[in-house]
Amino acid sequence: MSPNLPENCYPIFPFPSYRNPEIKLENGLTQTVKIKQFPITPSTACTIYKVQGVTSKRLVCLDWKSKYDVVNKRENGYLIVSRVTNRNDFLTIFPLTKHLCDSFQPTKACKLDDDRLRNLGARTLHRLHTTYTYDLK
Repeated sequence: MSPNLPENCYPIFPFPSYRNPEIKLENGLTQTVKIKQFPITPSTACTIYKVQGVTSKRLVCLDWKSKYDVVNKRENGYLIVSRVTNRNDFLTIFPLTKHLCDSFQPTKACKLDDDRLRNLGARTLHRLHTTYTYDLK
């Protein structure tokens, strides 16, 4: 083993052939090994912006907020948890605390604008419905 590696770490050497690879040890001896599948799950790492619109079978959230305030948006909490279709498929390294939930709440201005748009939509639908109602007698 290399003296730079921790005691519990085993290096993975590139093998020219996977049939019966031989590893040359530092003491000059060779060891034939049988390759077994490593317990590695194929996965993808993404930023919060890259997962928008994606539905994932499983998701692991490494951190709820960035250390850079410019990328911390109030929508991020919803965006993260809504990427999976089953809550059991969502894992997080750090717990979702009340403090984090409070930081994900929309601003008062956003809530007012949402109410304004809902009212505008309702009035528009009402006007369209009354304008295009025909007497079928």
